[in-house]
Amino acid sequence: MKGQAAVVIIILIVAGVAIYFFWPQISQLISPPRDGGVVIPEYKNDIIEIKDIYISNLKPYAGTKVQIKFWIKNNGDREVEKVKVNFYDLPGFENPEISCELPSEPINTHSCVLENMGSLDQREVSLILDASKEITAKPEAFKISYSIEYNYSGYRIANIPFIDGVTRTHPMNKFSESGASYGPIVLNFELQVRKEIEVGEQVIKEYWAEPNLPFEVTFNFKDVVGKASPKVNILNESIRINVSQFLTKTEPCDFKIKNDVLISTKDVLVPGKLICFFINSSAIDQPETLVSIKAEFNYTYKFGGSKTITIQPLPE
Repeated sequence: MKGQAAVVIIILIVAGVAIYFFWPQISQLISPPRDGGVVIPEYKNDIIEIKDIYISNLKPYAGTKVQIKFWIKNNGDREVEKVKVNFYDLPGFENPEISCELPSEPINTHSCVLENMGSLDQREVSLILDASKEITAKPEAFKISYSIEYNYSGYRIANIPFIDGVTRTHPMNKFSESGASYGPIVLNFELQVRKEIEVGEQVIKEYWAEPNLPFEVTFNFKDVVGKASPKVNILNESIRINVSQFLTKTEPCDFKIKNDVLISTKDVLVPGKLICFFINSSAIDQPETLVSIKAEFNYTYKFGGSKTITIQPLPE
């Protein structure tokens, strides 16, 4: 038996030494997917997320303390300057005391602002409450609500074939969109169809622009996360459009020109859209080129939830 134990000990020592010296190679095998030796970040459109909600006691006795704790994570590819955390609807509880991981600023005893949350950063938020001493007859259930609010922005670019209509009457290039920026609100472009081609059961739509022929562009905004409450309202003048030198707006159009940029003239309640017609501002000196429309937009995103806690009378 002693001999077997010695053999086991020797094997464990050898394995430990091997792991120590070959850890770089082993870690590459068990680490997340890599591209060129660099860990690929996993971003999400759900930019600000609540993770791992913890409640110290769902059925506390009257007069005792309860802690609600969770983590706020920035899943985006850039910093979020301010994230407001607010607990409200606190009937049945007294003396709220919020604690938010730094850097943060308190607003009051039940709200705070997390500041400068970097990409993939995570912060802890905690609220301690006293269950009311007035619960003496029977258990009573109370709902505690919370909300998260932050400002964010998005962008997208549309590239549209522009032909001279003489040398070339059909484009060689195809209409395309850049990838949508990360964020809960995503913009999709919809262009006026110039031609439809039937290939079997499939209908291929083609889009292009040509001189002296106005074309319509629809800017569709959608909440791809779907947890906003209330619905997102992109405010008037919060959408900006930059267009190529060959294009200018014409009527009808939900944008106005301000400092050489097109600015939205209406609010957009998401899901919602704006439209604008464009026409060439000058002739092109080649059979075909690509013109671009770049849209940038700012919005406030707010969501929340609630938890029910049942306060028990003190045992007699």
